[in-house]
Amino acid sequence: MKGKLYGIGTGPGDNELLTLKAIKVMEKCHVIAIPNDGNGGRIAFEIVEEYVSHKPLIECSFSMDKCKITRKEARQKVANDIEDMLKLGKNVGFITLGDPTIYSTYMYVHKLISARGFETEIISGIPSFVAAAAMLNTSLCEGEESLHIIPVSQKTEQEIEDMLRLSGNKIIMKSGKKFNTILNIIEKLELSEKTQIVERCGMINQQIYKDFDKFKDIDNASYFSIIIVKG
Repeated sequence: MKGKLYGIGTGPGDNELLTLKAIKVMEKCHVIAIPNDGNGGRIAFEIVEEYVSHKPLIECSFSMDKCKITRKEARQKVANDIEDMLKLGKNVGFITLGDPTIYSTYMYVHKLISARGFETEIISGIPSFVAAAAMLNTSLCEGEESLHIIPVSQKTEQEIEDMLRLSGNKIIMKSGKKFNTILNIIEKLELSEKTQIVERCGMINQQIYKDFDKFKDIDNASYFSIIIVKG
């Protein structure tokens, strides 16, 4: 009998935000797949370590290289390693930050494994921007308000500005090196008083910024920065 692949969302960083279902599924998995950023970073593993440290682990290195071929090869290797376990009848739990369906590298592997005829299941986790809104004690959308999730790493300055002009509330993710550019656009559009940021939500070094002037001077904003702009 073939094993089954589970994509398990760990939430944004705080292990108290793990769902009971995620814990139960990890407990019944024979093997746990651990993603890292290619530099040894294993944040998802740190969240769930107490539940899976005694289990066999598959190290999954995903290339951050801009070359699509290199990234594709890395995903194929991870899928091959997982397939080897599934063929032995082992259930594999692939852990991933936040929710597997939201900007998760897991979904590339999920599609590859599904296409090879194996059973798969997604276990939802709390998305980082949902947890960030809770940290800020605010809502993401009410009544008829729209909510826009905007990944900006590959967007031009004009594209970012156009999206920030949309009606409704905006979640800005993957800001990276464009962090200061985004803040300049927010000031230009006079949205400063409607903007709040949570950096590394749920992690040990979490920072919450409710005052625009305070986070305007951040030198090296974390990749894990969630910018919430109310409409």
